[in-house]
Amino acid sequence: MLTQVKHLRKNDGMAVIEMIPIVLVIVLLINFSIGFFGIVHTANMNGISARNYMFETIRHRSNLDYHRA
Repeated sequence: MLTQVKHLRKNDGMAVIEMIPIVLVIVLLINFSIGFFGIVHTANMNGISARNYMFETIRHRSNLDYHRA
């Protein structure tokens, strides 16, 4: 019985058990931040490509009177 009480008083290895959820939360936050960066980057690139496509379309038209308001 005395050996069981001594074993309960030792806290060796408890920090590893506490670190597992903390590491999982940090990995989850990093994953969300990378995903959000991907969304913003994709939106910027799509805007740039749409602008470039519009300029290419206007550049190769023979008659620009269609675009006048």
